[in-house]
Amino acid sequence: MIKQLNNRLIVRIKMHIYICFKKKWAERMGFKPKRKSIMKKTYKIEVDCANCANKMEDAAKKTAGVKDATVNFMTLKMAVEFEDGADIKAVMQDVLKSCKKVESDCEIYL
Repeated sequence: MIKQLNNRLIVRIKMHIYICFKKKWAERMGFKPKRKSIMKKTYKIEVDCANCANKMEDAAKKTAGVKDATVNFMTLKMAVEFEDGADIKAVMQDVLKSCKKVESDCEIYL
């Protein structure tokens, strides 16, 4: 039993050393990890009630080019996460149009 635990520990230590060595080698060779760029912007909004804010959030999420959207009624802000390669200005114009369809007196300050 003790021998099995020792073997497992040795294997884990070897794996840890290998991973550390691999990272240091990659850094020395000039490789950098790829980061995914997340395009997320926050906009001020004007909305009358929490239900209207929910409708705006649902409409924004269904708009093409939007990965995710969140509307906070208390702070009157909308956070929009865009899909890769999306034209932000055009997408936000579509979001505004779709939000106006569900709630005519809402406003997004672009």
